[in-house]
Amino acid sequence: MYITLYGANGDSGQQWLKVSDNEEKFLRNQIDTFTITCQPLENLYKVVIGHNGIGHGAGVFIDKVIVSLGSFALQEYIFPCGHWLDDGQEDRKTERELLLLGICEIRDEEMESELEMPMSPVVDSDTQQAGEWMFTVKTLFPDKVGTRDFTIIAHGLSAVSTPVVIQLDPDDLGPEYEFKADMGNLGDIQKIVLERDSTDIDWNLHSIVMADNGKRCEYKFILYPRSDNGNHYLDLPVIRQLADPPFLTTYILEVNTLDRECEDDLPMYINLCGEVSEMGRRWLHRSDHEKKFIKGQVDRFELETVSLGPLRKCIVGHKNENEGEGIQLGKIVLREGPFGPYQVTFFCEQWLDIGRDDRLIEKELKPTVEEMLTMVEPLVDEPKKVDGDWNIWLKLDEKQGCKDVRLFITAYGANGNTADLPMNPLMLHGATYQYLLSFGDIGDLFKLRFTLMSNNEDAAWFINKIKLKNVTTQEELLMYPVDSLKCTTLCPVSYLEMPSIKPDVIPLQAFEYIVQVFTGDIESAGTSSNVWLMLHGEYGDTGMRLLKQSNTNIVPFRKGQVDEFFINSLDLGKLDHVTLKHDGKGRGAGWYIQKVVVKYALNDTVERIFPVYRWLDEGISDRKLEIKCPLLGDVDTSEIVDAMADSDGVWQCTIVTDPKGCHIGDRWNIEAYGEQEISSVITLDHLGETDLPTQCQLTFGNIGRIYKIRMTYENEDDMHFKWPIRNVKLQDVSTMDLLNFDFSHSLHPDNNNMEFCRELPAIRAGEEPRRVMNYWVCVHTGNHQETPVDPNVYVTLCGAHGDTGQRLLCRIGHHVIFQRNQMDIFAIEAVDIGEIEVLKIRKNPGGPWHLKEIILKEDQYSPIEYLFHLDDWLGGHDGEDRWAEVVDVELHRTAIRPGDIATPATDDLKLFSTEGEWEVSTVTSPEHNVVGNMTDAQVLLVFVGDKGETAPISLGLHQAVVQLGESQSKIFVNKDVGELQKLRIGFTESSTSPCWCLQSIKLQHLENKAQFAYTLNGWLKGYPRNPGWREIPVYWPGTIQHGGKSLHFTQILLQIERHSRTPVHQTS
Repeated sequence: MYITLYGANGDSGQQWLKVSDNEEKFLRNQIDTFTITCQPLENLYKVVIGHNGIGHGAGVFIDKVIVSLGSFALQEYIFPCGHWLDDGQEDRKTERELLLLGICEIRDEEMESELEMPMSPVVDSDTQQAGEWMFTVKTLFPDKVGTRDFTIIAHGLSAVSTPVVIQLDPDDLGPEYEFKADMGNLGDIQKIVLERDSTDIDWNLHSIVMADNGKRCEYKFILYPRSDNGNHYLDLPVIRQLADPPFLTTYILEVNTLDRECEDDLPMYINLCGEVSEMGRRWLHRSDHEKKFIKGQVDRFELETVSLGPLRKCIVGHKNENEGEGIQLGKIVLREGPFGPYQVTFFCEQWLDIGRDDRLIEKELKPTVEEMLTMVEPLVDEPKKVDGDWNIWLKLDEKQGCKDVRLFITAYGANGNTADLPMNPLMLHGATYQYLLSFGDIGDLFKLRFTLMSNNEDAAWFINKIKLKNVTTQEELLMYPVDSLKCTTLCPVSYLEMPSIKPDVIPLQAFEYIVQVFTGDIESAGTSSNVWLMLHGEYGDTGMRLLKQSNTNIVPFRKGQVDEFFINSLDLGKLDHVTLKHDGKGRGAGWYIQKVVVKYALNDTVERIFPVYRWLDEGISDRKLEIKCPLLGDVDTSEIVDAMADSDGVWQCTIVTDPKGCHIGDRWNIEAYGEQEISSVITLDHLGETDLPTQCQLTFGNIGRIYKIRMTYENEDDMHFKWPIRNVKLQDVSTMDLLNFDFSHSLHPDNNNMEFCRELPAIRAGEEPRRVMNYWVCVHTGNHQETPVDPNVYVTLCGAHGDTGQRLLCRIGHHVIFQRNQMDIFAIEAVDIGEIEVLKIRKNPGGPWHLKEIILKEDQYSPIEYLFHLDDWLGGHDGEDRWAEVVDVELHRTAIRPGDIATPATDDLKLFSTEGEWEVSTVTSPEHNVVGNMTDAQVLLVFVGDKGETAPISLGLHQAVVQLGESQSKIFVNKDVGELQKLRIGFTESSTSPCWCLQSIKLQHLENKAQFAYTLNGWLKGYPRNPGWREIPVYWPGTIQHGGKSLHFTQILLQIERHSRTPVHQTS
């Protein structure tokens, strides 16, 4: 970097800033001090600072430059900047000219005691300043005429002064002028504002000194070189020692005029108020249009003032007090500087006219919309093609890391992310290594993740600093890890994420997500496989994280268990889905997940709910071991409303829409389902007509507690329709019950149906929300010559817990439906309606249609399906009216039958067969006394399936199998008995009575990997002439389970054994 100083005696020449008082220069939030040797310049007024760095990210953000003469100088010259010097940011400049804001006097206590007067204004903020002030105005050029008439307004902590009008004699030229003014009781002075009516000539002012001899304080304001900017206003802030100097900001103001009847010039003013200070009233003089405030016109103004902080309100008005001379103001849009990161909108949409609306000509507006904006000026020339090749330098820490590790890097950009790219983890501590990696077209890079894998105890890798530079664009990024990568035996994978530190992007903050995984409470739901989870959000994902150490259970993922994990990651923004997977191969090795709940921190009361309710098993559903689970919604667990509170049925409704998806004239309906009844359909006429959320009051009536709502779009002929509803929020006016519905996405995104209707369950703290089902509707058209139908067909599914509402059967694309002897499949996403009992069909006017039957399933792989048989025409046929108006048919369930629970197996997936080699693992309970049960009997197994059963297969000698703890053995089954249903365990005949306290048994087929397990925790007992058979059921994921039959059968066997020992007349 280099700098040039300018003063009254010339300039310093370009000076390179080489030696700083810091070891490394120009780091974030750092002050670097340099010494420059040159001739005395006197009265500094400007500096030029720049650098020769090339590429986006190679620049630097300069807050300010402070110049003093020597180490013991009593004055500091303040040059604020507040801009980037980067060829990829703002105006893309790497050199800036900074003008003097003011001079800060450095207090010297010894000198002040000698002079008995402070050299700088040091005033207690509680001290009230009042009385006369002496103003000394120093001109820039004594022999030149400048602005002679202007106004001074002083802003204090307590109040703003009345304007003090200064009128100088144009014939009285001189170096300085003095005058007195009573400014009132203002408190601590913050700034003064100079205002003039005409900008035809320069201000010709060098400085103004404002002194109150009674309070022994003095303020000096430097105007040059800012006084030649041609503005109507000059803001001059007070600069105090040991306080950050205020920044001057140019606010970009856009005034949107909706209507105006009078064509005369409108004298309009505005006052901006922020958290730090207020601007003061400013008249809007110069627009970017020749004539201001014309109907339908947007006028742009620039207002330079001291930075106000976050804007909280603006006051706008005019001084035309005659009816019809006002303005219908649409909105005011403000941006802090041409490259400010935020844009604030103040909506008005009212008249400022003495005869219109509320008859006011001044209004106070609150900010309505705050948007994030780009901070970069568009390139004039054709932009360079972004290349995905990056040079990466890794500087390792002085600590020694482990060598036997695997290291991966993942890059995230605006367009996606890379795969996990392997890196050679060189381990010479303190060294710097360079890599060349290709990230592809992922867009602007915003984070990196390093993944370390090792089975070594305490394996680690320590990074001190990371530098990246794009090969083509020369964009440069620096990262400073705050943690290291460490693996342990319990957790052999470690992750480290770092944000890109970019000029135009606020770095992502570190988060600790709390993830709760709910395993289902059904047979065989648990898993001992390795489980991974990935969170997805606005800003990428966490990558697949191994869930190894549960915070709540010693052994994770058992039946009916809730396991909690911590995941450290950068902020993902709003979460939208999670991905789960495990590595359990083979049928029966799967896992049934109920749901996943995510919180942002330990004290976070908001739970984000991701329903799953399905198996991950190779023997069921799509046979995949990985699933994506969209967000259902969130609920604040701290807001629990009394369920018994009486409601008036009036709800405040707020609907957020995608402004590109809603159009004027679209008609939407909303329905609410309560525990007592269903509300009437309410039409929403003005949904999405503005960029703002739609707010209205809805009367649902006394329907009981709402358990779901439905949103429906009426224009079902719009084949280009895309769902625009993002969020619906309902709050009961009387009970304050708050319900939040996230309609931004489907919970079953693989559906190929046009969605004109969606419904969601109510989510309340402490209550389990109803499931959202994906009903599978299979429509079988009859085999008749005149079967094809073109009108719309609707169905309504009715169950024990409500209905789905009327749904249009249509598909995305050009698939022709309801053709002769054709089976069409549709998916209907709806809140769980319980066991399906009735199906209602409506056919709109059109040709006749022969419907054979409809098959319904709760999802594609449900183990049962409901049959609704008709085999009849809907609409006129042969001589009858072929174009009936509307045909309604109500069908009652004809039959319930088993359904296909899995998709057909692929070639690489071995189908289940009992034939082959099995591994048997048994666990003997500690209650078993091995010494007292020595016997020559063998343990026998019999496989029973739907195609028969095997002969008894020996598991081995009793004393070899029945050992305390776990035992393993292998057996060969030479017969396929079909779908395995149960397993029979017993003993060979023996002269003794063998017994076995069996805790659990697990069997796995060594070829097709099918497995099942059962926990018995009971005794198996044999007799001299009886094997003592005990049967256990085999539960396969997704099949209908018939519990209890094995126990009943065992009792019968025991009764038969008793009969053989008793007289005939005592048999039962």
